[in-house]
Amino acid sequence: MLRILKRFGRNLLIQASCPLCRRAFDYSTVDQATVEESTVNRPCQDCQVRLLISPRGLQGSMPIPWHALGHYQGTLRTLLLQERNHPCERRFKGLIHLLRDSLQLMDNECLCPIPSWKKRHANGLPNRIANALGHPSRPLLQRRKAGLSQHHLNRNMRMSNLHDAFEAVDAAKQQSKTALWIVDDILTTGSTALSARTTLQQAGYEVRGLICLARTPQKSSGVPRTL
Repeated sequence: MLRILKRFGRNLLIQASCPLCRRAFDYSTVDQATVEESTVNRPCQDCQVRLLISPRGLQGSMPIPWHALGHYQGTLRTLLLQERNHPCERRFKGLIHLLRDSLQLMDNECLCPIPSWKKRHANGLPNRIANALGHPSRPLLQRRKAGLSQHHLNRNMRMSNLHDAFEAVDAAKQQSKTALWIVDDILTTGSTALSARTTLQQAGYEVRGLICLARTPQKSSGVPRTL
């Protein structure tokens, strides 16, 4: 009885709402388990539909095994652009909650975020994603050189721009073999992930693939599949 009263009082003081649209959850139409999950940043069903994501996210094998929350388009693209320019911790945790639910990481797997080549206005999303997923994260990579922005480059130019772009930090070279997942915010051509994988493999690591929040839709026949 006391537990019920405490829970009722907490619900009166803290009205759970969706971290994306901020709409309050309707306690009359959801069970208590759902209400409690919403307090740990689970987006509402309407927002999940607008994001066009499935419970198991997206995955593929080319050009590197990868797992993403959804396609880089529509509402998800808008949210990621907002998160880059105007970070919001509650919104970010909502996206990470969905990404974490779609992953099946092993206890012995480690995360390695892609470092930004910019010193000012650096893209901090890969580090934030890796740190928020709840698995060990290691900064095993550093940039050898500042490259051009990949945004306006075609596939061949992206590959050339990132040739020999990374090096493993000294601590990484002394580590025993560890299973790694590279972490980035968006997967486009995969040139960044391929360059990072090559560097890590040369340092003795087993790279199992890439984890990201969004995958740019492909125009060719190799369209990523929703699971």
